[in-house]
Amino acid sequence: MTRYAHLISAYYFFFFGAIGCLVPYVPLYYLKIGLGGEQIGLITGLGPIVLLIASPLWGAVGDRFNLHRRLLPLATAGAILPALIIPFTTQLVPLIALTILQAIFATAIGPLIDSAAIEIAARERVPFGVVRLWGSIGFIVFSLLMGWLLITVPITYTFYGYAACMTFGVIVALPLPARQQFWNASLLQGFKQLLAQLPLTLFLLSALLVGAAGTAVQFFFALHVQFIGGDSSVIGIAGAIGAFVEIPILFRAESVIKRIGGLWSGVVIGTAVYALRWWLLAAATAPWMIYLTQLLHIVSFGIYLVCAVAYMEQQAPKGLSATAQALLTSSMWGLGAMIGAFGGGILYANAGTPTLFRIASVVTAAALMILLSLRFVKKV
Repeated sequence: MTRYAHLISAYYFFFFGAIGCLVPYVPLYYLKIGLGGEQIGLITGLGPIVLLIASPLWGAVGDRFNLHRRLLPLATAGAILPALIIPFTTQLVPLIALTILQAIFATAIGPLIDSAAIEIAARERVPFGVVRLWGSIGFIVFSLLMGWLLITVPITYTFYGYAACMTFGVIVALPLPARQQFWNASLLQGFKQLLAQLPLTLFLLSALLVGAAGTAVQFFFALHVQFIGGDSSVIGIAGAIGAFVEIPILFRAESVIKRIGGLWSGVVIGTAVYALRWWLLAAATAPWMIYLTQLLHIVSFGIYLVCAVAYMEQQAPKGLSATAQALLTSSMWGLGAMIGAFGGGILYANAGTPTLFRIASVVTAAALMILLSLRFVKKV
């Protein structure tokens, strides 16, 4: 790989390493400071609300004014300070304020890095999956390290690990090149041109449901592990298994997509396996059963991720790549995640994680039905 491909790979490594340090374990912190299920759902749902508004704006501004190079390190650096302050906060209102501030910056990162990675990979003839797999490796390394570390240190160390990884992310983001394509029209025109396509709108609706279900499972996964008697090491191992098994798919993404029939088929298969995975997770009563369900990550997340990102890139007019990726991110991890977090909090408080995960499976099955309807709208 060339220099820029290496830099993008390094950024993915540290960015997803930061996620591995924080996301699997942060519900344990909220539980430790005395928050209930609905309050945890409220706080975890704030990030998606901010993402719904902020992510498309970050992506659109980058596309319109060709500021991708500056926005990525700025967004990465901006997410660090709130994460360092949260461990010193136990009151709900300050936690809400800090979560919103952190999310304003963190929600910009996904669309900016994905659109930059796609362009650099195409220009330097490196498969996108090969670059993106370093995110999986980073998640494996740091989620395992954090899981083992938290056996002996306070849960607040999850925030310090996040901040350290994001600091390295800033360093490797600074030398990245400016984008070669940008949208030479108004921001509103860009959004209108993308959303005027009915297949794309239906695809985003399906992604919203996938994101809602996935977020509900993700945010309450650690509490389910606790419910069946597991500790933080089980959470780390489970996360590492999921990230590890997706690496072969990412490495051979192009050939896998061709064999399964293209991008649309890959998204359909990934969504179907997501539905199965959440149903099986609801039935898990021991750590080894959770580990087995994580093996399905190779299809549900691995294939779905590559195909969904590539599909949005394929549908986007020239120069609107970051905006298109931001719309996907906003659908899945914005509005979808907001619904998943709030709804998941209510379900967890009133019915527990098994019922929550079964409902997530049904919601994902509904997303699959929407995807299948695309065949009747337009050839995809």
